[in-house]
Amino acid sequence: IIRLDVTDLLSSKTITPGYYYYLYAPGEIQGYQSHPFTLCSWRQTAIPSIQAVSATEDEKENTSQPSSISSSSPSTNNITQSLLIRPYRGFTGRLRNKLMKSPDPNFSTNLTVFLEGPYGCALDLRSFSDVLIIAGGSGITAAISHSNFLLPTGNTSVHVVWAVQHSSLVDNICENELKEAIGD
Repeated sequence: IIRLDVTDLLSSKTITPGYYYYLYAPGEIQGYQSHPFTLCSWRQTAIPSIQAVSATEDEKENTSQPSSISSSSPSTNNITQSLLIRPYRGFTGRLRNKLMKSPDPNFSTNLTVFLEGPYGCALDLRSFSDVLIIAGGSGITAAISHSNFLLPTGNTSVHVVWAVQHSSLVDNICENELKEAIGD
């Protein structure tokens, strides 16, 4: 999975489940294409000026080393917003391959990307006492965003049913995006 962490670029006022952003990677990855990705999670950051992408291959690819793309920008609101990208063929596969070709042993590299958005409709589930979310594979991003939005209020019980092919994806997501929600 490729984890795109964006710090101090997207407005904290637009942090709402149900929104998505278009990701563009000009020039370096086959021209001008855009691809929609759902806002997965957000958190206060301890390091105020990092924008990074991390990639972890699943068990099928026989590697679990992280990859990252970073750049710095001045800090204003210290909120990191994350998008998860499941690499397949085409654009996402080329993005994964670009990260994996880095000469750095940690797969670090620089890559310019553009984000456009947010788009979509906010879906506010706070008026419900119980919410059941059913997701498959990388569709977990919607469940994560709703969990992060609902659990701090304490008024809504969230249940997530998630079907995946590889346990490494579950382990990675539970160690990162769902770390705080797991206890709830």
